[in-house]
Amino acid sequence: ESDFVQQFDEATSLYDMLATVLAQPPPWDNQQRPAYTVDSVDTYFLARPLGGMEKDERLVKVKSTMRLATILENPKYNILDGIPSFLVLPKSSPFTDQFIEHYRQQRLVNDSAITKSDK
Repeated sequence: ESDFVQQFDEATSLYDMLATVLAQPPPWDNQQRPAYTVDSVDTYFLARPLGGMEKDERLVKVKSTMRLATILENPKYNILDGIPSFLVLPKSSPFTDQFIEHYRQQRLVNDSAITKSDK
């Protein structure tokens, strides 16, 4: 599921933006006990090396106290199609664990391939 924020001042913290977006539980979340609240989610972005492919992407966790401008200045951050994007996941859920593990395994495979090619 995606949510599009039309205006997000670069001086605003990610926490403040999430507080606005998640003020009401998303329609697909449990309305009585939502998993997506500003204090129960972690935020990430996908970092892709210049000229890299999707398989080269790394998951980078972002502190919610960071301002948008600071995140966008991170040399690992890529804006695709002119739109900054973030992944917002519950701090503890089976889906989040599987999602993070996928990227961890992908990184291990890629790092192993790089090490072998350097020999």
